Amino acid sequence: MVNIRNHQLTENDGSVILIFARGGRAVTREEIRDYFRSNYGDDCVKSIRLNYRAPCRTPLSARVFFYSMSTVESVLHGQGYVLLVINGTLVSVRANARRPQPIDVAAAGSPPPAPATPEPEE
Repeated sequence: MVNIRNHQLTENDGSVILIFARGGRAVTREEIRDYFRSNYGDDCVKSIRLNYRAPCRTPLSARVFFYSMSTVESVLHGQGYVLLVINGTLVSVRANARRPQPIDVAAAGSPPPAPATPEPEE
């Protein structure tokens, strides 16, 4: 398990989220793969999933899956996010960590809060 900025990452979380700068040139799957291969080794990228939002025809973000958690650590340098430039396009990269879920007080076994008492009428 790896700790990156208060997020516990497991082997199943071996991916990062890339968010592309608005107004920038589109970044292709091949450019993303080439960037990570040239900086972190030929066999580091498992797969890349580009995310589109209608009506855009260019991807707004991507999720890059790595074979090793050590690649995620190397990319992020222990930070919550980093900024990269891939072929002239500014890209924000963050860990794909599961955010802590809010605790349901009723399900946790604590009694529900007492109802507010109405003001006495005079």
